[in-house]
Amino acid sequence: MDRFIQKLIYIAFSFFILYCAVWYGWGVYAKKILHDLLNSSSKYEITTDKIELSGFPFNLSYTLRNLSISEKNEDIKSTINFGNPVLKSDFSLGNFILEVNDNITISTSNNKNNYVLSYNKGASLSASLKNSIGYGLIKGNSKPLSTRDIAKIEYVDNGYSIKDTILEKIIFNSSKNNFDLKVTSDHFSDLNLIVANFNGEGSESFCIQGPLNLNANFSIKTILDEKNSNKQVKGLVFNFSQFILAVQDYSLNISGDLSVMGSDKDSTGTVLVKLNNVPKFLSTVEQFYSPKQTDYVKGIIYKMSGVEIDQPLENMDIEIKGENKDIKFGHATMVDLMLYSLSK
Repeated sequence: MDRFIQKLIYIAFSFFILYCAVWYGWGVYAKKILHDLLNSSSKYEITTDKIELSGFPFNLSYTLRNLSISEKNEDIKSTINFGNPVLKSDFSLGNFILEVNDNITISTSNNKNNYVLSYNKGASLSASLKNSIGYGLIKGNSKPLSTRDIAKIEYVDNGYSIKDTILEKIIFNSSKNNFDLKVTSDHFSDLNLIVANFNGEGSESFCIQGPLNLNANFSIKTILDEKNSNKQVKGLVFNFSQFILAVQDYSLNISGDLSVMGSDKDSTGTVLVKLNNVPKFLSTVEQFYSPKQTDYVKGIIYKMSGVEIDQPLENMDIEIKGENKDIKFGHATMVDLMLYSLSK
């Protein structure tokens, strides 16, 4: 009996040692994949002092010490430092969660723009792959990861504040944010976004000045052609439960539901769009875009409002409606807007 127990202990210990070796070897391999991924960008330089492996025995966890992202080949570089985020994964390398609990600092090389983003309770970004990396290796597929491999992305936080460290003041706050995206085939199938009570005063260096408040809760669902082997997109369903943007000089309010279908089915639903103080909105657009681009935006707004371009327009209040197999944008059809775009 004693010899039998000894054998059991020996076998269990051997399996434990073997599992430790497999876990560590797989963890080192996954660490190499992560390292290669961080160095694969041609536009951004992604650096970390050290990548630490943990999570034994059932998961893989990587702490990225002093993770920072900066632009390459720019005279004035912007740098984002994430502190020490932790990337967690299941053993198959199919589901990932990036947890950020440290302050995020945003700075420029000329020291004119410096900000600190502080989370109330941290934030998490999770991603699921259509096929895990482990499954791909079993099938003999070791190609580099791409966005086409992603099945779902979700971001969640419990609020944050953004501080301008040069002015030494909080310029924005938000109570909660949520973003999730599901992908079917090569197309996204569900997109949901929630932004709760994003508000603040902004600053000159942040390009936004004056009171700002944003509350958004909307979703976009893709209707796929299940009869087609490629599952081509046959329609989109927009749901604006709430979208209210209010700044010092203008406000934008969007609400309603709209189904935009292909040629085989009618489009239905109505979305209400209200833009108060059009002149101030256009002057804000002009701060970010060229005069030609601003004139284009102005032309679209006037066409949808049914107002001649040389007439005054204080507010835009239109309905975007599905009418049979067409979409009506206020006083303009889809064809009207397309022809206007081609003329510019």
